[in-house]
Amino acid sequence: MDAADRAARIVRKVVETLKPGFAVRLWTGERIGPAGGPVLAINDQDIVWQLVRRPTFSTLVEMWISKTVDIEEGTLFDFYALPSQGKLKTKFKSLPKLAILRDLPMVLFSRKQMTARSDLSGRKPFVSGSNKEAIQHHYDISNDFYRLFLDERMVYSCGYFHDFANGIDQAQVDKLDHICRKLRLKPGEKLLDIGCGWGAMLIHAAKNYGVFGHGVSLSQAQTDLARERIRAEGLEDRITIEIKSYAELSGTFDKISSIGMFEHLGLANHDAYFSAVNRLLKPGGIYLHHAITRRSKGDLRKTLRKGPEYKALIKYIFPGGGSTRSA
Repeated sequence: MDAADRAARIVRKVVETLKPGFAVRLWTGERIGPAGGPVLAINDQDIVWQLVRRPTFSTLVEMWISKTVDIEEGTLFDFYALPSQGKLKTKFKSLPKLAILRDLPMVLFSRKQMTARSDLSGRKPFVSGSNKEAIQHHYDISNDFYRLFLDERMVYSCGYFHDFANGIDQAQVDKLDHICRKLRLKPGEKLLDIGCGWGAMLIHAAKNYGVFGHGVSLSQAQTDLARERIRAEGLEDRITIEIKSYAELSGTFDKISSIGMFEHLGLANHDAYFSAVNRLLKPGGIYLHHAITRRSKGDLRKTLRKGPEYKALIKYIFPGGGSTRSA
């Protein structure tokens, strides 16, 4: 029996024992598991050892990104939402570990060029150190990359759809205007936009509500394009942008907005962030906070627990969000 056969046998044993609620398609075309529902398609037998060594949601995400596995007849979220997932930990105890261990060495040593691939273990974060390093890693890759999927103003968060027929460009204009109205912006007021991105919020507020805007960002690429757009709109006398942390700012502002920036902070920095906002906001001013939230899990310890979905988010979507260091 060669390594491919042993790898296939490991998968069969795992699926048959755990009954995870989804099927698995091997690289040979063989399907294991239920006839309906989502299918985890394994495209490379060399990755089986990784699934056995670390069978977590974050492993699945990393392998899906690398196209080592595909999701068929469903999406990645269907796997996370399966009702049986919470019971898998108890089922692991019944796995035939000895039989798996007998097959695993040959699978491990037959891996092809694994050292040439990116690390899929999840133990080496793509970004480490300061929040500035994380932001630059994420946003400074290329403005052209973000143009591929953002609206024409490059607003980086959800849209606000008044009508199902509206496109993304209109949805982002409507969102920016919705935010400006919530802030009750008035001509001549000073607006601070924390994590101002490519400058869309500041430009919209200055053009349509007559404010003086100031933005801070940690991304050089975003700031360069934002300043270019401000010059093109003739708003250099009304909008300024600095590459600086919010914590380094001085002075006060009538209104402050934070749109999709909070996720990058990290749980340990929340108190310091809100203290800074309180210091920068004039008495009686308005602060608008736009961020992704999640339900409480009953107590603070459980809510702050860093589960597999959290680890995947801070690695691929919000780098720096798991940092314990100040932004």
